[in-house]
Amino acid sequence: MSGAGELLDLATVGDERGLKRAYARLLKQTRPDEDPAGFQRLHDLYQHALARCRAAQEQEQDSPGAARWGEVDAVVAVAAPDARTSPRSAAPRRAGEAEAPVLSPVDLDLPAQPSPQHACRLLLRHGAETARETFPARLQAETREWSLDTRDAVSAHVLSALREGDVVMCSANLHVIYRFFGWDDVASSADMHELQWLSNRAHGAWLQLPANHGELAALMPRQRDRRMTQREVGNWLDRLQRPRSYVDNLLAALHPRTPGQMHALLAALGCHPGVPLPVGINAGQANFWVSAGSPLHRTAILLAVIRATIIGVGLMMVGLYIVERTKDPAHPQLTPTAGLWLLAALLLPPVWILLSIAQDAVYRYQMAPETATTRRPWLRLLTIPLLVALAAACWPLLAWKAGLMFVLGWPLAWKVLRLAQVRSRYRQGKSLEISGGALFLMLVPTLLLVPAWIGALGYWAMDLYRHRKVLRWTNAVRRD
Repeated sequence: MSGAGELLDLATVGDERGLKRAYARLLKQTRPDEDPAGFQRLHDLYQHALARCRAAQEQEQDSPGAARWGEVDAVVAVAAPDARTSPRSAAPRRAGEAEAPVLSPVDLDLPAQPSPQHACRLLLRHGAETARETFPARLQAETREWSLDTRDAVSAHVLSALREGDVVMCSANLHVIYRFFGWDDVASSADMHELQWLSNRAHGAWLQLPANHGELAALMPRQRDRRMTQREVGNWLDRLQRPRSYVDNLLAALHPRTPGQMHALLAALGCHPGVPLPVGINAGQANFWVSAGSPLHRTAILLAVIRATIIGVGLMMVGLYIVERTKDPAHPQLTPTAGLWLLAALLLPPVWILLSIAQDAVYRYQMAPETATTRRPWLRLLTIPLLVALAAACWPLLAWKAGLMFVLGWPLAWKVLRLAQVRSRYRQGKSLEISGGALFLMLVPTLLLVPAWIGALGYWAMDLYRHRKVLRWTNAVRRD
C-alpha cells in the first residue's frame, strides 16, 4: 500500500491516531532537507487526510450508521475549499451496504477570517488574562470558524512571539495552545525542548504580575514556619527587576538569609544558568544574586569575609569594654595578654569563615565523579594520603605541646577521617548523615589519632578499589 493510499484509507474510517502514526512513519522516509518537494506534498496530503478524518468523525457522531463515503468527501470539500479535488469515485463499501451516490463538491463561502496578526495578539491576551479552568472552552469558541490556512498563519505568529520573548502567560494555558496547534503531536516538527523552555520563560514573566504574586509566594520556601506574603515577594522581586549598584547589592546581601531567598526566587521564576531570562528580570541583578548564592564564588566569599569582619570587630569592641571595666587603676595600660585576646577576637571569625570555605572546596573536589574533568586528577586521588602524611609529620609538635593536641591534633584527625568517609559514601550514593553509633565509633579513633589516620586510609583504599576501572590515571596509562 502506498503512503498516500494508507493515509486516505485511515482518514476514511476516522482513525485519527492511526493517521498520525502513519504520518510520523512516513516523515522518517521523506525528510525536508533531502526532498523538500516530497515533504511538502506529504504535508499537504496529511492536512487533507486529517480534515477528512475529522469530518468523518463528526458525520458519524451526528448520524451514527448513516455516513457514506461520498458524503464524507463532500464534507471535506466544504471544510477545506482550497483542495480542489473530486471525491474518490471508487470508494470502498462495507459488506451489505448499498452503493453510495456520487456527490459533487459543494463550494460554500467560509466565514470572514481574522487577520493572523490580530488573531495572534487577541489569543495571547486572552491566554494571559483567562483562568486555567475556562481558557480551553474560550479558545475553542474563538477559533471555531478558523480555516486551516488561518490556523497555520496564526500558529507561525504565536511561535514567533514566543521566541522573541513577548508572551506573558501561565504554562497551563500555553500548553492548551500547544495542543490546539498540534505542536505536541509526534508528527509535528516542533522541538519539544524549545517549547518547554519557551513555556518556562512565559510562565516566569506571568508570575511577575502583581496579581500572581500569591502563586509565586507558594513556590518560595517557608521563612520561620510561615509563607511569604505577596508584599514580601513584591519587595524581593523588585531587587531583580530594577538595576542597582554593586555596593547596594552587597549591603542588601549581608543578611545571611537574603542570598538564599533570592536564589529560591530565581529558581521559581525559571532563571537558570545558560537560559535566557524571563521578561522583566534584569540580567545584572540576576547574575549578582546567582553568584551570591554560590558558596565558592568570589562574591559569596567576599560577603562571608565582610560578615565575619563585622562580627570580629564587634567581639573586639566587647572585649575592649570588658578590659576597660576590669583594668587595675594602678596599671591602666593594656597588658600583652589582653592585646592578644583582642586580636584573636578580631581575627577568629574571618579565619573561621575562610577555613569553612576551604573545607567546602575540598569536599566538592573530593566528591566529584571520576568522569568529571578536574585539574591534576592525580592530586585529587592522593589528597587524603597527603593529609594523613601532614598530620603524621605534625606528631612531634603535638607530643611536645599538649595544648596543640586540642587545638590542632584532634580537629585535623576528625576532618581527615570525615572527609574520607564522605568521599566514600557519596560516591556510593549513600546518605552522609552520621548515626549515634557511627559517631561514637569515629570519636574513639579520633581521640587516639593514629587509628583515625588508619581509618581514613581504609576508606580511601576501598573507594579506589571500587572505582579501579575508571580511575583517571589508569585511563591515561591506557591511552598512552
